[in-house]
Amino acid sequence: MHYRMEWRSFALTLLLNFSLAACGSDENTPTDQGISGPPGTGGNNTAGNAGNNNSSLGGSNAQGGETSAGQGGTSAGQGGTSAGQGGTSAGQGGTSAGQGGTSAGQGGTSAGQGGTSAGQGGTSAGQGGTSAGQGGTSAGQGGTGPMSCEPGRHLGDQSDDEEGFYQIKVNYVLPSDGIDEELDLNGKIEDSVKAWSQWFVAQTGGIAFRLDTCDGNLDIRFVRLSRTEAELKAKGVFIRDAIEEEMGQMGLLSSTKLESVYYGGDAAETCGSAAWPPALIGRVGAVYLKGTFSNPSIPPCASNPLGNVEQPTYFDFSMLHEIVHLLGFAPSCAPHHVLSGHVSDSPNDLMYAGSLPWNPTTLDVGNDDYFGANIPGCPDLSTSVFLSPLPANAQLPPGW
Repeated sequence: MHYRMEWRSFALTLLLNFSLAACGSDENTPTDQGISGPPGTGGNNTAGNAGNNNSSLGGSNAQGGETSAGQGGTSAGQGGTSAGQGGTSAGQGGTSAGQGGTSAGQGGTSAGQGGTSAGQGGTSAGQGGTSAGQGGTSAGQGGTGPMSCEPGRHLGDQSDDEEGFYQIKVNYVLPSDGIDEELDLNGKIEDSVKAWSQWFVAQTGGIAFRLDTCDGNLDIRFVRLSRTEAELKAKGVFIRDAIEEEMGQMGLLSSTKLESVYYGGDAAETCGSAAWPPALIGRVGAVYLKGTFSNPSIPPCASNPLGNVEQPTYFDFSMLHEIVHLLGFAPSCAPHHVLSGHVSDSPNDLMYAGSLPWNPTTLDVGNDDYFGANIPGCPDLSTSVFLSPLPANAQLPPGW
């Protein structure tokens, strides 16, 4: 049975619940120090200086800092690996180049998905190339645009409920040899998204992130990469860059969407990472569901459960942390900014990085750094174009 959820009804329920509660009484150049956050509930949460924001925090007792690609080859922060500028950054801005032509490979494998074949009606997998971000299954639908809303697994992008708006696309991504646990079908990823989105709405007073939905259901895309788990893990702190680069080559990136990636493979010394504009402009923020650590005292990422709707857990907070990084927060102009996109004033802050265990309970403690801070000349998450309802004078991420 495929797990489906009416996200429109869910959003209305969130707003109603909030209202009732209120009436009755929270590389290259830097890509994300990953989840600076996502340290676990124990151990040091120290992010590296600039570079691929990768969380080197593992399970519930993670220690050590986020690994981070240092600028110009400087060491990534504490406990991390390092890497110089350059390298895979071409895959970041240039990923859109893959939109179009190269989606033929993804389309090719899905040509039969819609029951069509390359020969039928003269269409071909490559014909889906112009649909760019629509990916493979659009080839089976005629290859010229988004698919209609259907249950089950989708290799492309279905029709958007809110056309013309910036939104967050959720993806279940596997390496070529990764074990398919059907997290896009069994409700695990949907529960995780519901957990962090529900928490965000409660924190903001009813403001939500706009999610990519089709006919009221969260539109999760399944992506099988061409590289093996070992090949991707060997990228170290640049695994996120490699995933984004390949998704771009497959024509799966869009100029109006952020890509929330649940990666079902191993990653070295990290449980998550994201771009951090304007230092590194990118589209992908990822959590690594099977990340592992060389330090035996740090539990593997898989020791953390995924998707507790009643109360977000490590991976849920981590994904939200990475999305906020993708939007450019915390900005370097924030009073408590540290370590490429993090804040230092409280370990209870969603975007905290420091020596204390990360225990997120609040979006911008004190509202003085990145949400509702209203610092002149400094970006503020409350004005993001990815929010719903759309703020007045909504702003794109810096550098877009």
